[in-house]
Amino acid sequence: MRLLLIGQKAFGADALSALAKDGAEIVGAVVGTSDSDREDQVEIVARDLKIDYMRTGSLKKPDVAQWVSERRPDLIAMAFVTLYMPKSLASLAPLGTINFHPSLLPLHRGISSLPWTILSGDTMAGLSIYFVDEGMDTGDVIVQKRVEVAEDDDFKSLYFKKIYPLGLSAICEAVRLIASGNPPRMRQDDSASSYDPPLGREHLILDWSASVETNSRRIRAGNPGTGGVTRMDDGVEVRVYGCKKGGAPSVGGEVGRVLSVGDSGILVQSADGALLLTNLCVPGDAKLSGAEFAVKYGLSEGRRFIGV
Repeated sequence: MRLLLIGQKAFGADALSALAKDGAEIVGAVVGTSDSDREDQVEIVARDLKIDYMRTGSLKKPDVAQWVSERRPDLIAMAFVTLYMPKSLASLAPLGTINFHPSLLPLHRGISSLPWTILSGDTMAGLSIYFVDEGMDTGDVIVQKRVEVAEDDDFKSLYFKKIYPLGLSAICEAVRLIASGNPPRMRQDDSASSYDPPLGREHLILDWSASVETNSRRIRAGNPGTGGVTRMDDGVEVRVYGCKKGGAPSVGGEVGRVLSVGDSGILVQSADGALLLTNLCVPGDAKLSGAEFAVKYGLSEGRRFIGV
């Protein structure tokens, strides 16, 4: 079975390596990137494996379809693709096009599925390999893997430590199942589906009148990207990248008030308790531990974090 991969960055490169090691007949790789100056990791792997490749900033270009068609793939596999995939390109392979999606479809369709998994308070997460159709993450599922979401998991740990390695093995498994001639096709239940909008800064703003759990989720969903967004009482914006629940219980105090500063971090009053901030920065500056941040910016007991 002739396989063509479309992907980019680390996951695309590792998927290409894993598929080659698994014995797949790879006839080409399309590198989806708009960065014309920096070599993508997929290009490096493809060159090392002596696999033909091309790079493009748009999968809608006629030359991409022509290049793919010339390689006569039986199956196309997408591994971390941020570009729009036109139906005309996906249909060039007679066995279809499959895609990796980091959620338990039909839950969390959309491009920001993992942060929304955390924001939603899900206790289980996972990944799906599915056949691409005309909808947004709506095609039949071939392989699905589940992982537990720990209380302290953030986007970074959930993706890189749990879902990323499982995703590589799942792509290989899906390709083998399709090559066998009778792959499973689990139809998604649209009545049980959810679609999440692209994650924006507005979804990560900390509300100190909300619960400790709510703000913890926003901080964890934003790490390592935007982080949880708040301000100090002098108006300076702050990004929070690490926190711990279960600080000294405190209810009824002034929300956003700094209760204490210590080696473990900055303890801040929320509606139903206190949240310990352990990693913070001012945009444009380096991330600091809570203790380091307090020293640099003069945060002490009685200061406040306020709304954005």
